[in-house]
Amino acid sequence: MKTIAIFIALALLSFITAEATPKYIYDKSPIKRFKPEMRPDIFYGPEIAMKGKILAYKGQNRKTNRFCAMGLVFSNNHIHMPVFWYEKKMLIRDWIGADKESAARSMRLSQGINYEKDVVDTQDEVGLSTYLQVRSNVQKLLHDCEKYGKTYVIKPFKEPKPCSGDMGGECIDQLGDRLEVIPGHVYDEPPQYRFKLKEGPYSSNPTETALKTQILRHENQNKETNHFCVMGLKLRYQETIPIFWYEKKRLIYWDGADDEDEAITAMAVSEGLPYDKDVVIEAQDDMQLVHKSSSMQKLLQDCEKYGDKFTIAPFEAPKPCSDWEKCENKLGWKPEPIIDKPSKKLLSH
Repeated sequence: MKTIAIFIALALLSFITAEATPKYIYDKSPIKRFKPEMRPDIFYGPEIAMKGKILAYKGQNRKTNRFCAMGLVFSNNHIHMPVFWYEKKMLIRDWIGADKESAARSMRLSQGINYEKDVVDTQDEVGLSTYLQVRSNVQKLLHDCEKYGKTYVIKPFKEPKPCSGDMGGECIDQLGDRLEVIPGHVYDEPPQYRFKLKEGPYSSNPTETALKTQILRHENQNKETNHFCVMGLKLRYQETIPIFWYEKKRLIYWDGADDEDEAITAMAVSEGLPYDKDVVIEAQDDMQLVHKSSSMQKLLQDCEKYGDKFTIAPFEAPKPCSDWEKCENKLGWKPEPIIDKPSKKLLSH
């Protein structure tokens, strides 16, 4: 009788514990929490992964950084590892884990949100957002991370020399494996990584078509040789491609394209900004955003170091074509030309 009572009590306790585990920021409640070192097969070297994330922010390795990480197991055997970075107020929702070879890169590629700013009071306010979270859920997750997970203190450390080994095998120091510091430049936060278009998701062919489209927006510019520097950047929620046009001293932001039609239409509406001077962009409520020349110059330096160079030789302008479907040469669908003067919305200083 006593044995049965103990069994019932343990079963009831297990039921209560499972029910008491909140859903946090996930669709279902986890059935178990654990510390990262309990699963080194999946989450190898958390400190190495955290150093990799720190190195994505210029100069951050010279400071002390604190993290909290907690493993969560769900009923479908899926495992999530949320990581809080106190200094950056960042919640990395799902650290993907790592083996020894990829430990330094693993957390660097994981997306994060600001756990103080990217939160709202109710689920209704989240709506269709892919990054907003309910404040109380995030706070509960942080509280339980500090209670059931593990906190890490990463003291200041020396930035390793970059290493270009393809898979890290040639790198003596794994932290040097493709972890060159990527400054924030003109973005809200540092891009996660760079990529060459000739080697990345876009081939050089639609890129050259896009560049020709931009050239055709300037009268007779196609009769000259034009030089460009192009670099792909992976941001938190998208990829962006800054394009530097040397002859026009212009920086163009392009979203890329998978084929020539898409390349033409996407570039046709891209005017760009002069990268050799500060540009003030007017915003709502009399707020002003400043595109700093110094930031653009740094971005240009990185493009010349890590990106692709394109030289477009003089080419014949196609005959104008007003019907897109009937145009044999899609470049003949010529957009309105750009006038090289600041508009009302772009005031150069």
